[in-house]
Amino acid sequence: MQPGKSRVVRFGVFELDLASEELRKNGVRVKLTEQPFQVLVTLLERPGELIKRDELRQKLWADDTFVDFDHSLNAAINKLREALGDSAGNPRFVETVPRRGYRFIAPVEGAVGPGGREESEGAGSAATVASEASEASGGAPWKPSRMVVAVQSVLLIAAVGFILARWIGEPETAAELPLRRFTIEPDNLVTGTDARPAISPDGKHIAYVVQDGNQTKLEVYDLDRGQSRQLEDTEGGRAPCWSPDSDFIAFVADSNLKKIGADGGPAITLSRLGSPWRPQGTWSPDGESVLIADSLVYEVPATGGELIVVLDDERGRGLLYPHSLPSEAGRTRLLFSGALENRIILRDLTTGQREILATGAFPVYSASGHIVYQTRLRGDGLWALPFSLEMLEPAGEAFPIAQDAWFPSIAADGTLVYVEQPQVLDRQLVWRDRAGRKLRSIGLPQQDLEFPSLSPDGRYILVVAEENENQDIWLHDAVRSTTTRLTFHPASERGAIWSPNGKEVAFNTRRAGNVDIFITSASGGGSARPLTATRRIYEEVNDWSPDGRTLIYQSFGPKTNTDLWYVELRENATSSEAVLYLQTPALEHQAKFSIDGRYVAYVSNEAGRDEVYIRPFPEADEGQWQISQDGGIQPRWSRDGKELFYVEGETLIAVSVSTEPTFEAGSATRLFSDPHLALKGRVRPQYDVSADGQRFVMLETVGERPKPVIRVVQNWFAEFRDQ
Repeated sequence: MQPGKSRVVRFGVFELDLASEELRKNGVRVKLTEQPFQVLVTLLERPGELIKRDELRQKLWADDTFVDFDHSLNAAINKLREALGDSAGNPRFVETVPRRGYRFIAPVEGAVGPGGREESEGAGSAATVASEASEASGGAPWKPSRMVVAVQSVLLIAAVGFILARWIGEPETAAELPLRRFTIEPDNLVTGTDARPAISPDGKHIAYVVQDGNQTKLEVYDLDRGQSRQLEDTEGGRAPCWSPDSDFIAFVADSNLKKIGADGGPAITLSRLGSPWRPQGTWSPDGESVLIADSLVYEVPATGGELIVVLDDERGRGLLYPHSLPSEAGRTRLLFSGALENRIILRDLTTGQREILATGAFPVYSASGHIVYQTRLRGDGLWALPFSLEMLEPAGEAFPIAQDAWFPSIAADGTLVYVEQPQVLDRQLVWRDRAGRKLRSIGLPQQDLEFPSLSPDGRYILVVAEENENQDIWLHDAVRSTTTRLTFHPASERGAIWSPNGKEVAFNTRRAGNVDIFITSASGGGSARPLTATRRIYEEVNDWSPDGRTLIYQSFGPKTNTDLWYVELRENATSSEAVLYLQTPALEHQAKFSIDGRYVAYVSNEAGRDEVYIRPFPEADEGQWQISQDGGIQPRWSRDGKELFYVEGETLIAVSVSTEPTFEAGSATRLFSDPHLALKGRVRPQYDVSADGQRFVMLETVGERPKPVIRVVQNWFAEFRDQ
């Protein structure tokens, strides 16, 4: 070899540097352990030829008498494919010949000789190397040997095969494509934290959630065909995530974790989830299991089985939206969003080690060497953080890559998918009658206004609204149409309720880190004081009893999900010890006292979906009545106690009720439908009812909200490579 000559073999976007023993992608080092690296070198010695399994054993494991060869070779091949972004089912680089061996099928520039020696940088350079060796030894002029002719022939055949494959429609890799953007506009696309589009690792399919009547379903868009198809047997489906081989989609439906083939077919239940708070899943890098984060982290075999906690309450509390890193980072290292803080968190499920990488949410890893994420849980665009898999730490400064973008997902070939829609909405309060007709507007619009709550005298309305990227409690005057800010703390404040006399307000806040309940004066004077501030990750106020003595709230438990608790208030307005009201394996939330305080309406998914139930208070075990029949959330009692309202889908329903001498439910009446009723329905009501039961204070979006679309960016990093 000539002095200083580079020992580099190139294929696709990769280069194998024999001198430094490195594999690089687009010039960035790809971490590859010794055995997968040597397998790659061996395959590149004879590209296009079958390398038998026994030959690999003799070459790489001959001295390891006690090694499990089959397991070791399979593991090495799998790690090599992961490093190359390759797939056994649709190989671009390493082809499996069942029960015989492997073949490197991509065209190469340069060829590796026996023992890892570089023989050429092109089809003709092998002759130069051999000629130099012959002349140095005083031999006759060199003539191509059979071996060299064979190598050249293999390279020629591989090149021709590559051209033919491209000609007949073999899909190009993202790196071979120019930067390209296009939009997919599914009908009835559902968006949200549990309805994020997910692109398959091989970059061929996008799974997303659509509304089909009164329920959701999964739909798949095939990028190679440019067509969408709905997957049957996915009713109620949400939170789709792909297996590493792109053959299956795991999803959540009816409190079950399920999976379905990429091409459809019957869905298979993997495990009963009970009723996780906000279930989000990811597959392990080896495809052997699915991991669910719901503040705790659970694991279930990909073939189905029991859900096992792999990161407990002490080490894993507050983790959501998991994303598995490639296998070279270790099987147990995942990215998460913090449930209680806007942070990108790297966790090791084995050691519990925790590293905060950036401010943001919904992290996904890109093979370009970046973590792509949303800067805030509530939006504000996508950013990319350079990240080293080898060091497991940021490798540079983050930079913006997309505006008005939500929920990123990235394939192994560099195809980026996200939802595009403006993040902040202006809404205002309106009065509607029982037919849904708008009577008049209330006050001025505010950003992301939600969760209206009428004061006992009907004069004021509590809301949550955003200003300067911070959520606070605001007060709208329904008579004068003025707006007053009630809380000013930099921590995020959430929904609020009135005391029965209208003098105080209980609300949720993250001032102490967890979601706790504070109480403040309705006039805005004085400082807020904590009612509950425990180590539980969240305690969310639901209602204040009519006699003013009791607050009922929902709180997350690691074994039983969300349960209902209450506290009694002393004369000095401090609380006594919390008392457990209702705890089951299901999720109980959105509790509301009846007008006489003897009953509690609440929402539970014990029947497999959210329904509205009634139980006596304080003895919950003394009876139970199911009110809704086709799904129900957001219960509210009328001020005279004669009706109970709830939301089914986007429809407000009224049920006649009586609490004397015991509880009894009568007929149900469907009042009207409004899409704003469905906004964040699992949290708290998006409406309130006037004292006479004839009007409803609701939300209305100001202006027309653009329809959400799915944006696809192939080879996304090409735009930023030179920055």
